[in-house]
Amino acid sequence: MDKIKLILVLTSLDSEKKAREIAETLVKEKLAACVSLFSDVESFYFWEEKLCREKEIFLFIKTREDLFNHLKERLLEIHPYETPEIISLNIDNFYEKYAKWVVDETLHYKSD
Repeated sequence: MDKIKLILVLTSLDSEKKAREIAETLVKEKLAACVSLFSDVESFYFWEEKLCREKEIFLFIKTREDLFNHLKERLLEIHPYETPEIISLNIDNFYEKYAKWVVDETLHYKSD
C-alpha cells in the first residue's frame, strides 16, 4: 500500500444537477472511488475584474495520486466552467482498510 498514494481532489460547480452528473461519471469510470457533494457553499472571488459571490456545490473526489492527470483531463472535458478549480491534496494519514477500498475501486480505470 505504501507505493500507491491517495489524494483528495476538490472542484466546485454552480449546479447541483451537473455536480451529481460529474460525480456519477467519475465513479462509473473508476477515476474516483467516491465523490462527496457539499451543498450551499458560498464562494467569493474576482472574475473578469468583478467581485462575485455565488452559491456552489463543492465536490470532494477521493482517488489515487497516479490518476490525477487522467482525472484532471476528464474534468476539463465535462466541467462547465471556463477555468474550473481542480486542486489535489495529498492524504498522508488514513485508515488502511479505507485506503485499500479506494485503491480497489479505482484499479479498473482504463485510459484510452
